[in-house]
Amino acid sequence: MGIYLRGKTYWMSYISSEGVHKRETTKCKSRTDAQAEYHRRKVEVAEGKEKQKSKLMRFEDFADKYLEKYSMVENRAWKKSDYVYINSLKKYFSGYPLSKITHDAILGFRAKKKKEGTKEGGINRILACLKSMFNRAIEWGDFNGFIRTKGEGFAIRH
Repeated sequence: MGIYLRGKTYWMSYISSEGVHKRETTKCKSRTDAQAEYHRRKVEVAEGKEKQKSKLMRFEDFADKYLEKYSMVENRAWKKSDYVYINSLKKYFSGYPLSKITHDAILGFRAKKKKEGTKEGGINRILACLKSMFNRAIEWGDFNGFIRTKGEGFAIRH
């Protein structure tokens, strides 16, 4: 393990505290700065203070959490609204990590619901529920990104 030059930037290679071989950039152009960064990272690993990547939360897991922590508490009519909307969303987005739900996937969901004969107002209510879910995911720290749009439809920004 150590440092190596990749293009014009030095990278480091080390074993994490979990025993996984990791490679990451030092963001340094000089070898001495890269060595200092590498030794700093080795100390962090030895002390167990290295940054841990959050686990990818799957949509269906977050949907259950949303129902329990938010809908059942904040919405008296959750069985008639959020529960129905979330079940519809789960059928389409099951297996997706939250970070992989993109604008294109949402447009695909919208097209599928139109083919099934769902009216535009019903689709909009389902998408409003999805937007609320992503806002709670950001608030609770389960999602740390945003869904880009092309200026229409669905937008969530952090």
